[in-house]
Amino acid sequence: MQHLRWGPTVGSLSTILKTPTLRILPAIGLALTVSLCRADQLDEYARHYMADAHIPAVVLGVFKGGSVVMSRAYGFSNLESRTRATRDNVFEIGSVSKQFTATVALMLMQEGKLRLDDPISMYVDKLPAPWRTVTIRQLLNHTSGVPDIENIFGYDSYRNIYTTQQIIEVANSKPMDFKPGEGWSYSNTGYYLLGLCLERVTGKPYAQVMKERIFDPLGMTHTGESNPTQVISNRSSGYQVTDEGVLENRDAMQPSACKGAGTLVSTLADMAKWDEAITKNRFLKPEVQQMMWTSTHIPKGDVGYGFGWFISPWKGHASVEHSGGTAGFSCDYRRFQDLGFSVMVFTNLYATSPGGIPIRAADMISPGLSYMSAKSIPEAVPGRRRFLLDAMAVVAKDGERPPTITETMWKSCAKISHQVWKQRLAHLDKFELIDDQKYSARKSPLGEDVVETCTYRLVTGRDTTFIVFELTPDGRIAIQSRQDN
Repeated sequence: MQHLRWGPTVGSLSTILKTPTLRILPAIGLALTVSLCRADQLDEYARHYMADAHIPAVVLGVFKGGSVVMSRAYGFSNLESRTRATRDNVFEIGSVSKQFTATVALMLMQEGKLRLDDPISMYVDKLPAPWRTVTIRQLLNHTSGVPDIENIFGYDSYRNIYTTQQIIEVANSKPMDFKPGEGWSYSNTGYYLLGLCLERVTGKPYAQVMKERIFDPLGMTHTGESNPTQVISNRSSGYQVTDEGVLENRDAMQPSACKGAGTLVSTLADMAKWDEAITKNRFLKPEVQQMMWTSTHIPKGDVGYGFGWFISPWKGHASVEHSGGTAGFSCDYRRFQDLGFSVMVFTNLYATSPGGIPIRAADMISPGLSYMSAKSIPEAVPGRRRFLLDAMAVVAKDGERPPTITETMWKSCAKISHQVWKQRLAHLDKFELIDDQKYSARKSPLGEDVVETCTYRLVTGRDTTFIVFELTPDGRIAIQSRQDN
């Protein structure tokens, strides 16, 4: 859970994104001494990232104490009417919906109305035989083995109306991924089935269950199902971009196609209320809430996923996160639990991600979460800066492989790498070391032994990027990549 062409009638992205909407609100107990320099860097990064990815709008917020304490809005929520994005826009949140589904399932467990190890066949009729022993717990943590319907019929299917039996038949057209409990595979079908379980236990439609159990008690008045026929105030339009760089309109999601897996829409203000409810254990006992943030264990080890959340520590800080995508939208929601704040970013483009925007926004609140605020450090090896730049100059020229670059890495360089480095070096202002990590030999993603990772901040007149080099024991470049954060 992810066409207009940019031209004179729409305006270039550099014009569209020139002036973001910005709000910074006071918050008790949170130091918001935001560096204007870092704010400018965030704006610059967001504008260039949106232009490169053809994203019409980005809206971000930092949450603390149930309020949006910092927000940004860039671009247009609707391109045809040239309506500028604001913090009040309603976006589809895709798989971020899963944590709401999981929370209500655990609420019903607390009330003794279901058990996590109940087979779903107790709540859903006419299931394929291999699915009948799957438990609610296995649906929650993606260890069910039930095939992911999204992988079968893709994002385009979300614009269509389906019956429950049609969803089950399509998912059952593939064999089980593995025996229940023996593996891990992300499955939207699993959370669709959870939605059905909630409906059976409560005797109410999924949307009504969410409204009565969570949205109404929290005053989340702009959160609910993405119903295409409903008039939703401030609803953002969704888009996708073609291979030719053309933006196309996308239909809103049909609830019957997704149910508990990702059918919800929301706003920054409503998500801030949800964030505070989680913090204060409004719905779940602390020990039950912690179950959602405990990594699932399978025979091969921990998988880094609990119930509706990825467990995703960040630079030494406790953090949980989930992204979401639909046919016209993408988003990301991350909680820094030990730092006491959260970040949410919405976009209205299919099959993209917010890139480094969430972490860079978080860095404005707690410097050090992003390389954006890192200080330069002395070179560990004299002349290495020049050594690396000379190697990248050969990449830029698309010449013969230099001995300083491994053959495996050289073969992996895409043609675009040559043009990218040509542009970087032509406009280079700074290239400074900000992190240098040495370690015992380990395999790189390309299969070669590496023993050191150096991260450099590369500044041009256009933007700032972070370049990562992984080096072999004899000092050659085995991996060169870009780090958005």
